[in-house]
Amino acid sequence: MELLKKVYNFLFHFFGLNIKTLFALYKFPKMLRELIIFKKKGGNIDKFFPILYDYSDSAGSIKGHYFHQDIRVSSLIYINKPFNHLDIGGRIDGFISNLSVFMKVDILDIRNLNLNKRNINFIKGDLMDPKFILNKKYKLSHEDIAKAVGKKRVTISNALRLLKLPFDIRKSLIDRKISAGHARAILQAKSTSTMFKVWEIIVNKNLSVREAEIFVKKKKVNLIYKGSGYILVTGNLTNRDRIISTKMPEIFNNKKVIILTN
Repeated sequence: MELLKKVYNFLFHFFGLNIKTLFALYKFPKMLRELIIFKKKGGNIDKFFPILYDYSDSAGSIKGHYFHQDIRVSSLIYINKPFNHLDIGGRIDGFISNLSVFMKVDILDIRNLNLNKRNINFIKGDLMDPKFILNKKYKLSHEDIAKAVGKKRVTISNALRLLKLPFDIRKSLIDRKISAGHARAILQAKSTSTMFKVWEIIVNKNLSVREAEIFVKKKKVNLIYKGSGYILVTGNLTNRDRIISTKMPEIFNNKKVIILTN
């Protein structure tokens, strides 16, 4: 069966031969008889485009799990009757259309949509953009979100705080170039420029989360360039902080510093 599918796809895509249509040609006499009957009964045909394989095709299929999922979830929403429903990135021609039969639906998507349908309100927005704010009716406390997704409140709070990071740093977190621990350490930097400098050090020097925390936790953190490398002035290091002293410690203006070369 798999081989037949490959042969069919090859002939269709490279030569335009629809094997399914060719095999259905034996139904052409039946189609002509039905066409004559239709015309005799007053039927009118503007465009003639016979699809002969419809005689043997299935009327449809419900094997896909999305069909059952949409029906099941729609029925649960109908039973519980929530006052508002916000759907993020849902299919208009599937789940959303089901809901719009009996309730108003707000759908949020980063893509454009030209739609003017009753009960469907489209909202264009990017959840990764910290400047984007949803309608006030969807504002939830961190505790509310934590209960809804089964997480601790502090987990939700920490995750949402990461949205304050610049886009490039957030992307490196998504790409797993840095961890969430690194990202939280970067957030402690006061300015965006400092965030980027600390981020570059973490990525280029493969610093641990602990090392990253030490860099940014000092009250006086000055990041400056020296040639092709970095100098991080952190003041006097405590014994606990000496785990990073292997990164080439030197004395600079009577202060212990970390020189990070490229």
